[in-house]
Amino acid sequence: MKHYGTLTVYVYTSDARIPIEGAEITVTTDLSPGAAVLAVELTDRDGYIRPIRLETPDAAESCCPGQETPFTAVAVTARHPDYMTQSAAALQIFPDTATVQGFRMIPAAPTLRDPNPYQTPDQDL
Repeated sequence: MKHYGTLTVYVYTSDARIPIEGAEITVTTDLSPGAAVLAVELTDRDGYIRPIRLETPDAAESCCPGQETPFTAVAVTARHPDYMTQSAAALQIFPDTATVQGFRMIPAAPTLRDPNPYQTPDQDL
């Protein structure tokens, strides 16, 4: 019999916890390049994604030292074009348990572009 836990992500900005709509949430096996993608969701107007159901080990198989860990570890990344990307690694998802991960997003600095960028002159050698 398979066992599952759920992961919900809440994305907000400021101490007032203002929700951010449209943030892309990516759940992977870890944060390394090429890690397996388990889910991709967008936050709703309240800053939440729908709960993601993730397979976990059976808790009964981890009652003694040296046995399997009682959770599944995942990584979560939150991206939005107006905010700095945030990530969390090794989030523990337990069987029959709802896990909620919050991300406080920091506004990204606007890109400063000079309409007349400096051109280095050719060297006269």
